[in-house]
Amino acid sequence: MTNIISGEMQTRIIGLGNRLRGDDAIGPVIVEQLIESGKLSGGVVAMEQGGDPMVLLDLISGCRKAVIVDAAEMGCEPGTVRLIRDGDIPAEFHLHTSLHAIDLQDVLALARKMRIATPVSLVAVQIKSCGFSDVLSSQVSESIPEITSIVLKEAENAA
Repeated sequence: MTNIISGEMQTRIIGLGNRLRGDDAIGPVIVEQLIESGKLSGGVVAMEQGGDPMVLLDLISGCRKAVIVDAAEMGCEPGTVRLIRDGDIPAEFHLHTSLHAIDLQDVLALARKMRIATPVSLVAVQIKSCGFSDVLSSQVSESIPEITSIVLKEAENAA
């Protein structure tokens, strides 16, 4: 995980998910690959955040932009990737498939009400399975290059 550099307006790439829940690990996997690749430009940091979306209140506060990568249940083919920006994240769209009681869209709505949210882009990836496993499905694994490309473009647009 990359630490937040205080006092610097940065773009934060945040990978949500649980590495032991199959496709739910896609956010942390993308962050790990971005950090290891050295493709992050100055002013862009990437960090992994487990399955608790409430921590996002701190992570999206005080940055230029947040790009969140998360597993989603969107009712489409596994591995499908959707880019959703800010207010286009509807409350009825169940994005986070964690065991926690609060969903990502509820946290973002709370952040807007508290006036702490910065612009947010969500890169949502349709899961195949979130059962107990430390392996991504082949469909989600095959979408990694597309996810990485979208995340980098979104981060560069804010930097």
